[in-house]
Amino acid sequence: DRNSISFVFKFIMPIVMIVVVTYFTIFVPFDFHRVSVCITLVLSLVAFNLVAAASKIPDMPYLNVFDWFIFTAYINAISVLIITFIETIYIGQFMGYNQEEILKVPRHEKTGLLIFRKISWVILLIILIVSALIGYFYIYK
Repeated sequence: DRNSISFVFKFIMPIVMIVVVTYFTIFVPFDFHRVSVCITLVLSLVAFNLVAAASKIPDMPYLNVFDWFIFTAYINAISVLIITFIETIYIGQFMGYNQEEILKVPRHEKTGLLIFRKISWVILLIILIVSALIGYFYIYK
């Protein structure tokens, strides 16, 4: 019999916090090196899962709720990282600015970037909802 409250606070909550902070990186300005922060958070998620979760949770021949939760966390964190990479490439290659210059550009000159950001926020929200629903229906079929 496992103490579920201890499990939630030792494993679930840190993963949730890492994923939430990863989602908040899309609101960080580029002069704070958003890509580096996002990569660090994804690597933190990987390290946490390799060190903490793998040593405390027994291996099972089937997928359980925690496996689905970790998989969903990876999908969401990597989705934010990919969107951040695409936005950085768009700014650097297509707009011709570096990370510090984009903040000084007038708003009317970066309408394409603002449209991309709105679309990416909707895409990330859809990924979050779909991954949660797929996991829910997979586990509780």
